[in-house]
Amino acid sequence: MTGIVELIAGEAIKTIVGKVAASVYGSAAEGSRHRVDIDLGSLVLSDGAEAAVVLTYEQEQQISSLLKSPEVFALAAAYVLVLNTQARTRDLGGWAEECENAFQTLFASRVPGIPAASDETAALIWRIIVENLKLILPTVDGLRRLSDDDIDSLLAGDTGFNQKKPAPLYVRRIVAIARDVARAKQIRELCVDISCGMQEATSELRLEHTQEHHRFSHDALYVSRTLSPARQGDPVEANHVLADPHPGTNLVIIGHPGAGKSTFVTRLAGQIAQREESDYAPVIVRCREFGSDADVDVTDQVALSIKRATGIDVTEDDLRDLLSVGRCFLIFDGVDELVDIQARRSLIGRIEMVAYRYPLTSIVCTTRKIGYESARFESPRFSVHELHEYTPDQVEEYATRWFKLMERPKTDRMAFVRESEDIQEIRRNPLMLSLLCTLYRVRGYIPMNRRDVYKDCADLLFYGWDALRHIPQPVDHRRYGHTLMEELADFFFKFPSTGAGVEEGQLTRLIGIYFQDTAGVQASEADQRAAEFLSFCANRAWLLTATGFNARGQRLFAFTHRTFMEFYAAEAVVRRARSEDDVLQTAAQVYRDNPSSVLPDLIVQAYENKTHRGAEMLLRRLIKDPSQGGKLSGSPPYPLCLRILNATPVGAPLVRDVLTSTFRAWAQLSDDVKKGAFISLLQLYKDPRLICIGMLTGSGEGHPQDTVGFRKVFVECWAALWLLGEADLFLDEWGRVADEIVEADNLVDCADSEVLQSYLTLTGHLDPQTGKSFYSQLVLACFGEMTPGLLLQAIQKLSVGQEEETDRAIIAIHGRRLATSPPKIHPIQEKRLSQVLANLVPRMADFTQAAIQVEGAFAVLMWLACFAAEEYPGDLHPFHEVARGILPDDLLLRILATRSKSLVDEGDMADDLEGVKPLNRRERRAVAESGPSWLQRWMNGRLGLTF
Repeated sequence: MTGIVELIAGEAIKTIVGKVAASVYGSAAEGSRHRVDIDLGSLVLSDGAEAAVVLTYEQEQQISSLLKSPEVFALAAAYVLVLNTQARTRDLGGWAEECENAFQTLFASRVPGIPAASDETAALIWRIIVENLKLILPTVDGLRRLSDDDIDSLLAGDTGFNQKKPAPLYVRRIVAIARDVARAKQIRELCVDISCGMQEATSELRLEHTQEHHRFSHDALYVSRTLSPARQGDPVEANHVLADPHPGTNLVIIGHPGAGKSTFVTRLAGQIAQREESDYAPVIVRCREFGSDADVDVTDQVALSIKRATGIDVTEDDLRDLLSVGRCFLIFDGVDELVDIQARRSLIGRIEMVAYRYPLTSIVCTTRKIGYESARFESPRFSVHELHEYTPDQVEEYATRWFKLMERPKTDRMAFVRESEDIQEIRRNPLMLSLLCTLYRVRGYIPMNRRDVYKDCADLLFYGWDALRHIPQPVDHRRYGHTLMEELADFFFKFPSTGAGVEEGQLTRLIGIYFQDTAGVQASEADQRAAEFLSFCANRAWLLTATGFNARGQRLFAFTHRTFMEFYAAEAVVRRARSEDDVLQTAAQVYRDNPSSVLPDLIVQAYENKTHRGAEMLLRRLIKDPSQGGKLSGSPPYPLCLRILNATPVGAPLVRDVLTSTFRAWAQLSDDVKKGAFISLLQLYKDPRLICIGMLTGSGEGHPQDTVGFRKVFVECWAALWLLGEADLFLDEWGRVADEIVEADNLVDCADSEVLQSYLTLTGHLDPQTGKSFYSQLVLACFGEMTPGLLLQAIQKLSVGQEEETDRAIIAIHGRRLATSPPKIHPIQEKRLSQVLANLVPRMADFTQAAIQVEGAFAVLMWLACFAAEEYPGDLHPFHEVARGILPDDLLLRILATRSKSLVDEGDMADDLEGVKPLNRRERRAVAESGPSWLQRWMNGRLGLTF
C-alpha cells in the first residue's frame, strides 16, 4: 500500500490508505484476512454513511496495481480536464458518468471478490484520485484563458502534429503530464516543497534599516496597501486584487522609490505559500541578479532564485512542467534595478515571452513609476497597477503598530504623528516613514528633507546602534566609514552590473587601494584592514551587507536598499566635483540615463548642503538662464527641474522662472518628457504648488503675461492624464484648478484638440455631438500613449452596465452614422485601434441582448466586430469573444465565416472559423435586413472597413 501513497500525493488518500495499511501490517502475523472500517462520512461524504470492507492481502495488492496503471491515471486526468473545461465546451452529455462507470468496471475486474460495498469503495477511491489531480492539472479559471484549439487538443489528448499547426509546447506538456503518473506526482511534490520553503523565507518582515532587532512578524507591522489601475479605475485594497490570484494573472506594479513594492510582493508570496491547499508555488526573482547580461534565460534565473530561497534544486524539465500547468506564481521584483535601458527592455521582452509561452502561469512585476515609460511592458497580457503611498490613516496605523512593537508609550506615537504633519509629502512614503520612526525613537526629532533623513539614518545605522549599546567599533570604521561608503557607492553607481552583488575579493581590493592612496596605510596591511572592514559590515552594519555567495564560493556584498547607495553616491559626486559644472553635468546625465533614480535629487541636496544657495545656482543653469551661461548640452530636463523644486527650498522668483521656462518650452518637448514634467508639477509640495496655482489662476504675485496660453496648456495636459486614468491622486486640488480655468477662459469655445474636446465632453462641458473625426472617438493619443476614445469607453461601460446618459448619447450619435455609411480606417490607425480594442477587452463583459437595445449599440458593435475580423484575418480577435452574444446561435461567427469564405478558398478558412458554417444566400438577406445597410456587401467581400 505504500506504493499507493507514493503515487497519489494527496492528504486524503494518505489518510484512508493509511488506515488500511495499519490494519494489514500492524497484525500481519495473525492471518491474511482483516476487517477494515472506512469512515466515508469523515473523509469524503457529508451524510455520515459508513461502509465496512474486508480486504485480503491479495486484494490490497490488486488495488495498488490498479492505481499504478497508466489507463486509470489517464482516465482520471482526462476526466479532470473535461470537468474543468465544461464552461468553455459544448454539452458533454453523460461523458462524466461514463468515466466513473469505466473506473468502476476496471475496479470490479481487477479487484474481484469485494462484497456489496465495492461500488462505494470504487467511488470513494475515484473521488480521491480526482480531488488530488485537481491540485496538479490546470484549474477552471486557467483553462478559461485558452483558445478553443488548445482546449480541443487537451480534451483529445492530441499534440496537434497531425494538423497544419502543432499545439503549443505548454499544451503538449499538459497532455504528456496527464498520461504520466510519476510526472504528475513530481509536479505536486515540487509545488508543495517550494511553497513550504517560501513560507519560511517570507515569514518575517525584514527592516535592516531600522534597528538591531530588524525582523518582525508581517501581521504585527504590515499595513494593507492600496492599488489602482494605472489607466482607469478606482483605488482598491491590494488584497482584493491579489488575495486569490487566478492562473494567468499578469500584473505590473509601479510605484515611487521606497513605496514598499518589494515588501508588498514578499507579503504576497507569503500569503500564497501559506494557503492550506499549497496549490501554487510562489517564486521571487530579484531582477538586479540578472546584472547587465541580456542573454540570461529567465527560467534559469527562476530556478536559481528557488535554490537561493529554499535550497531546492529544480531541473529545467520540472520547472517547465510546473509553469505549463500554471502551478507557479512568478514575481519579478525591481525591473527598474537594471539601470541600462536596453538591458531593462530586453528583460521585459523575455518576461513577456514567458507569459506567452506559459499562459496559465501568473506573473507579477514591480518597477519604479518614474522612468517606466522609457521601458514599459507592451504586451496586452499585462495590466499595470500603481501601488499608492500611505494615506494619512495608513501613516497613523503604521506608526501605531511600530511604536507598539518598540514598547513605546502612546504619547510618543501621538507626538510623532503631530510633529510629522509638516512633512506629509515625506512621511507618506513607506520607507521614509519607517526611517522617521526609527530616528524619532532614538533622537527625538524629525529631519525636514530626504537627504537629512538618509544622512541621519545612515549615521544611526553605521555608528549609532553600537555606540548606544557600548559595543567597540574598529578604528577604520569610525575614522573612514562614511568616506569608504561613498567610495563603494560610487563604484556600485558607475558599474550597474554590480546590482546582484560584488565579490568580497573585489571590494577588498577597492578598499585596500583607498587605504593606501588616501589614508597612508602600508600595502602590507591594507588588504587585511580592508577585509576586517568588510567583515564588520557583514556582521554589524546595516548599510552594506553580505547577501550570499556566488558559484565560486565568494561572499557577495550589496547595499541593503538602493536608496542608501544613491545617497552615498550623491555625496561622492559632490565631494569629488571640481566645479559647479561637474555637479551639474553629472546630475543631468544621471537623470537622462535613468529618470527613476533619486540620485539627481540627492546630488542637488548634497550640493546645497555644501554650497550656499547651491541648489538655486544649479537650477538656473539647468533652465539655461542667459545671465548664467553654462555648458550643459541638450535640452533642459524640465521634469528634473520641477523635482528639484520639491527636493530643496528655493526663492519664489526662481520657482516662477522654472515654471515659466517649462511652459514656454512645452511645445518643443517630446511626449514622454511632457508627461514626466506634468506629473512632477502636480507633485509639487505645498509652497511651490501654491505659487504654481497662483500663476495659473491669476491669484498669485508675478504671474506671466501669457497666462492664458499657459492655462490652456495646463488643462490640455490635465485632460490627457485624466483620460489615461492617472489623475485620480490629484483630483481634489488640481481638478478644481482645471475646472476653474475651463470656466474662466471659456475653453469650450476654443477647444481645438481632440483630447481636450473628449475631456470636456465627459465632464459635461461640451455637447457629445461635437467631434473632429470618427477615429478620435475610438482612439486618443495622450502624451503619445494610445487610449480608448469616447466611443470605445462608452462601449466598455455599456458591456458592464455602467453607462451614463453621455455614453448613451455618444453611442446613439455614432450608431446612426455606422448604420448607413461606415468610415474606413487608415493602415497606421487600424493597428493602433486593434491594439487598443484588444487591451480593452479584459475590462469588458460579454455583451447581452439587453445591451444592444441601447440606441445605436448594435451598429457600433457590428462595425467593431467586422473591423476586428479584417485586422485578424487568420484568427478571431479578442473582441469577438465578448461580442458573440450580440446575435443568437453564434450568428456572428457565421457572418465572419461568410466573409472569410468570400475572400479565400474554403480550404484556407481562418483557423478559428474552421467548422463554422457560412450563411447561405437566404440567410444573408435576412441578416442584412436587420443589420447595417452595408453588412451584406461586407459579407460578400465587396466592402472593406480598412484601406
